[in-house]
Amino acid sequence: MAKLNVDIDENNRVHGWGYANSDAQVGTTDRGLTVVEVDDVSQVVDGHSYFVNGTIKLDDDYIPFDQPPTEATPSSEQLVINQLGLTIAELQKQVKELGGNA
Repeated sequence: MAKLNVDIDENNRVHGWGYANSDAQVGTTDRGLTVVEVDDVSQVVDGHSYFVNGTIKLDDDYIPFDQPPTEATPSSEQLVINQLGLTIAELQKQVKELGGNA
């Protein structure tokens, strides 16, 4: 069983959480958080869990990600723009080296 500090809004939706000290008392803290004990931390998902009858319940219609998000790859247009930016920077450097204003 794990103890968690949970941020719960007025509709009992969980908006943030973190592990609490093992000696923390269950209930509302003076920092506006609620300390709860849970058997399964996977049920605690920001914005998709509710605090009901002293326990945290995951939304019935929540669908977890199959895999972690991947890093977006730049489009071909973005690659061209990046290359043009590098070319301009190189040209500006050459102009400065020749004593001109770039």
